[in-house]
Amino acid sequence: MRKLIPLCLLLYSSGAPAGEYRQMLHKPYAEKVADIHALYLRLVGIGRADSTALSEEVQKIKVFAIAHRDRELEREMDLFSAYFLTYERRNLAAGMDGLLKVITKAEEEKMHHIRIRGIRVLASRYWELLNNYEKAFEYYLMLDKELDKVTSEEYPDMVTDLNNIAEAYYNFQDYTLAIDYLKKAITIPETGFNTLALANTFNTIGLCYQKLGDYKTANAYFYRIFDLGNEHTKKVWGPIALGNIGNSHYLQQNFEEAIPLLEHDYIKAEEANDYGLAAGALTGLADIYLQYKEYRTSWEYIEKAHRYILRSGQKDRLRLLYPVMSKWYIANARKDLACRYVDSAILANNAYYEKYSALKLLRADQTISNHLRNL
Repeated sequence: MRKLIPLCLLLYSSGAPAGEYRQMLHKPYAEKVADIHALYLRLVGIGRADSTALSEEVQKIKVFAIAHRDRELEREMDLFSAYFLTYERRNLAAGMDGLLKVITKAEEEKMHHIRIRGIRVLASRYWELLNNYEKAFEYYLMLDKELDKVTSEEYPDMVTDLNNIAEAYYNFQDYTLAIDYLKKAITIPETGFNTLALANTFNTIGLCYQKLGDYKTANAYFYRIFDLGNEHTKKVWGPIALGNIGNSHYLQQNFEEAIPLLEHDYIKAEEANDYGLAAGALTGLADIYLQYKEYRTSWEYIEKAHRYILRSGQKDRLRLLYPVMSKWYIANARKDLACRYVDSAILANNAYYEKYSALKLLRADQTISNHLRNL
């Protein structure tokens, strides 16, 4: 699963910021969204190189905003400052506290998009950095409530946020509820800003139906990525879609149809240095060639898949690779190693399902429901 956020890079001059920021003054979020995303990209680049220079630049923008009585741009810098503190765990505790303060202030000042985006960042940090899935779900459910207060015209990030919520449910194997959010997202018209997010949404719906065993519907949604109007989006997401279609064939044991699609997927993933994605395709190919009794080819794919899983850090993928390794050792009369990888597969599965337990989801749902009743 990948989350892609479109960012448009503005040209930057080291002189006075007035020309760059004036175009954002007192504009609705929908009219300045690309400029804001570009601003974040530029500021992150400054901060990675020199934190002092970043502090000076953020303060310069805040002074500019105050001078022009643009409270929203001022608050945008508060949001960025908190966001950056959590970026790459620079100062996670201070950043999380800053996000909470921005979320509260934005509600008081009726700056809906800043409040929503603050909640989104907070949810993602609990999910991705702290692995606190209960707390993450509290904020994803809060995000859901906040999205009901705006339209996609007012808030162009709507597709991205609905997909983020859906992916959380997908990881907890609640595919039906994930599909509900995703189908809401795909009713939103494609724009230059949301096109990559829409492709991600079609892909995630397809994955949900694939998990439910409805391969025909899954493939129909994967193919819808090719109906999008943006050529760059199709170039990025097309190989992923074809790989997932190949996986549908693999899961149905239509191996001849699966092989060229999975091979195309892993080659394109290698070119993009997406080693987790490549490992997924390689695992399926290793199993197919094992069933064809082409043991040398199968082992080559196994070794490469294992190497890519470790390189990507996506160790959840081992729960799918270990059973293939065990079967390979059985086929090659190495029962001692086969048993070892059976045990490894069991441990990997247990770790995965413990991480995404239904109980944690239930607790988060109860917590947020109680909180909302008390508002």
